[in-house]
Amino acid sequence: MANTNILGLTLTLTPAALTALRIAPLIGSTASLTHAYMEWLVTTSFLSPAPIHSATSRFVLGLNALPSPPAVSGQKPNPEEVSQTYAELEHAMQVVVPHWFTTFFNTALYSVVGFNTFTLVSASLNLLVSSSQSGGEESMRFYGIGLVAAATHYAFVPLVGWSVKALIGLCAGRIQGSGEAGREKKAVEWMREWVGWHRIRMATVDTIAWACFAWGVIEALTV
Repeated sequence: MANTNILGLTLTLTPAALTALRIAPLIGSTASLTHAYMEWLVTTSFLSPAPIHSATSRFVLGLNALPSPPAVSGQKPNPEEVSQTYAELEHAMQVVVPHWFTTFFNTALYSVVGFNTFTLVSASLNLLVSSSQSGGEESMRFYGIGLVAAATHYAFVPLVGWSVKALIGLCAGRIQGSGEAGREKKAVEWMREWVGWHRIRMATVDTIAWACFAWGVIEALTV
C-alpha cells in the first residue's frame, strides 16, 4: 500500500492502482509520440513526388504494370507533358492542401490535447504520490524531467501558429472568396514550414518525454 496526502486528504493506493499510476504517463506519452509520427507521415506525403517506381509500388501493381524509370529504360519523356503534369499537380496541391489541413487540424487538435493532458496530469500525480519502493527517488527524477518535456510541447504553439493560421486562411479565402491570410506563400510552402517545426518538436521534447517516462517506469517497477 502507498499512502499520500493531497490537499489535506490521505489517500491509500493498492499495489495495482499504484502500478497503473506509474505506467499512465508512459501510455500517454506513447500515444502522443505515435500520434506525432503519424502526423509527420501523412503531412510529408504532400511534400515529395509519389514513389510510383518504388519496390512497394511495383509489387502492388505487378512488375510489368509500370514502365521502367526513364534513366533505366533509356526513354526520354516529353518535356511538355512533364511540365503540364507538374503544373496540374502544383495547382491541385494549392487547392487540396489547405482544405485537407483545415479538416486535419480541427480533428487532430482534440486528440493531441487529450493525450498531452492525460500525460501531464498522470505525471503530476506520480510526483505527488510518495513511494516507499527502492529507487523511488531516482524514478521520480525521470518523471519530473518527462513532465517538463511534455509541457514544453506547448512551447511550439507560437512557432507552428503562423503556418496553421495561413493554411486555414487559404482554405477560408478560397471557399468564401475573401481573406488574405497565407497568400504571401503557397500552400505547400506553409505545409513544409509546419512539418519542419513539427519534426523538431517530435524529435526533441516528445521523444525525451517518452524516454524519461519509460526509464522512470523501469526504475519504479524494478524491485
